[in-house]
Amino acid sequence: MELNCTKVLNDNTNVEGIWSGASRWVGQDWLPRMQAAGLECFAWVYSPSAFSRLSADKTLNCTEDQSFIRTFDDIEAASDWLRAC
Repeated sequence: MELNCTKVLNDNTNVEGIWSGASRWVGQDWLPRMQAAGLECFAWVYSPSAFSRLSADKTLNCTEDQSFIRTFDDIEAASDWLRAC
């Protein structure tokens, strides 16, 4: 990896609405490529939007290896997990 980034905080707190049309691509293509590139810990902070949360869950259901991903309802908990990861 060019920047040696092994941890990602994916803050979706401002995401609104449904984006499930991209969930299969994110789960089956993007996340596995990130992991193959060296990603070790991916903290996913849910949006308060129910539709966005459903889209995120659909993405995770499309992700074969979820061992490096954790979901959170707030940034503080996600940040704490990343620091310990």
